Amino acid sequence: MELEQIEELALLEAMYPNELTVKKPNQISIQLSPSTGGDEMGIWVKCEIIFTISTNYPEVCPIIEVEDLLGLEPIELSKICSNLKERSEELKGQQMLFELIELAKELITSMNKPANCPICLITFETSDYYTTTCKHKYHRDCLFKWFNICYQESIKKQNELFAVSINTINPRAIKCPVCRTELIFH
Repeated sequence: MELEQIEELALLEAMYPNELTVKKPNQISIQLSPSTGGDEMGIWVKCEIIFTISTNYPEVCPIIEVEDLLGLEPIELSKICSNLKERSEELKGQQMLFELIELAKELITSMNKPANCPICLITFETSDYYTTTCKHKYHRDCLFKWFNICYQESIKKQNELFAVSINTINPRAIKCPVCRTELIFH
């Protein structure tokens, strides 16, 4: 890494001490949340931007990857990535990581809107939601109803197929309505 790159990285680490991670000598990652004025309950989306920097940076643009951490759809991730790549081409030849990070932050802030519960399709208005281990959000009541329906179906199916007692049913084997990941309840 050249002196200019080392200085740019040091500045980024100072500006984003909790968000920035150096993964490899030529790769940095930053986890971004939208600007919400400190309102943690108002965060509906998060992403991770990974920059892979060539030895010829900044004459060669970094490789940019965008990963969802919370609430972003594939089309939104694609939009962030394409905007960052387009801007990096415009900035080719100059240090650009700070500007790309700030652009990504602006983009996810514009995408930070309360989601709808995937079960009832009503917008979340309060903190009365539950976030699953797979990062999907549901109204607590909706998820509880889903859990009860799945649990009752499980009892019915096992009684029909195996004539077993209720003690053999695993109430934790309920799957997320969106992605079918097994939900873990504490």
